[in-house]
Amino acid sequence: MDRRPQALIASRDSDSPGMAATSRASVAAWGRKLIAYIAILGSALAGYAGLPLWAIAAGAIALASLSYAEHHRLYDRANEMGFSSLVDGVLLRSFANALVAAGGAYGLGVVLRVI
Repeated sequence: MDRRPQALIASRDSDSPGMAATSRASVAAWGRKLIAYIAILGSALAGYAGLPLWAIAAGAIALASLSYAEHHRLYDRANEMGFSSLVDGVLLRSFANALVAAGGAYGLGVVLRVI
């Protein structure tokens, strides 16, 4: 009889106990990606609805916050090692990328409204 804890016993679907943990981790990553897509969709719908330009900033803040939440351990570790200026640059570039993504989605929403 197998006396290992239930968490360590492999399911019938997986080849090893690590596969079950991998599938749980991939579900969490899938959820974060879904939230990012919803933020981009929200920016596009804001452009389609004709909301003011602050909606671009709201979408960019949402995307940059998701990026920070995903990588905050790396940022903390780099700060501890003395690379705080590098971390600041990475965060600014991440926000700039989020701003471009949200602005592009907003612009496409405006284009769809005009058409």
